[in-house]
Amino acid sequence: MYQTVDGSNPGSAGLKSAPLAGGAPPRPLDGAWQLWERLRAWDQRFAIVVDTTLALGLFLVCSGWFSFSKVSHPDLWFVAGLTLPLILRRRAPISVFMVIAIVAFAQWSTTTPLVADSALLVALYTVTAECDWLAVVVAALILEIGVILATERWTPIGNYSKSLIFLTGMAAASLFAGVVVRALRSQID
Repeated sequence: MYQTVDGSNPGSAGLKSAPLAGGAPPRPLDGAWQLWERLRAWDQRFAIVVDTTLALGLFLVCSGWFSFSKVSHPDLWFVAGLTLPLILRRRAPISVFMVIAIVAFAQWSTTTPLVADSALLVALYTVTAECDWLAVVVAALILEIGVILATERWTPIGNYSKSLIFLTGMAAASLFAGVVVRALRSQID
């Protein structure tokens, strides 16, 4: 049953349930739920457009087209390999995550870190929001192994723990965002 905020005591956040007209249970912050449902319906209707825009936008930003520092030509292939699979992220979340993880490993073994590595966070979010819990745990472990490898290879001496904590925090934030969206979806459905 949904709960509403009790407005009788302005300083409290007490919750109470009261049926609406017609006996239907109330919904918390009804306007916010309606907005969420409209955004979700729009997102589902135009999923391929949203995902393509996300992937292309991330590619453009990470390739240096909107900044003063340009990515070298060989690294541009890594940027494309890390970002463009996101076009299919909802159709095949695990496959997209694995492709991006493999490209990131190849990039880790041959070149320097790239901003496009952030595509792994988007892929982890998608796996968390869309897949079963076993897939979520496996994807999170793979990403954490990548975090450790990246920290080992690219961190200047003396900043290892700060880099490890920062990158692990980014992965945890992505995971948490997916869990929140998953929970919101389960309440609506």
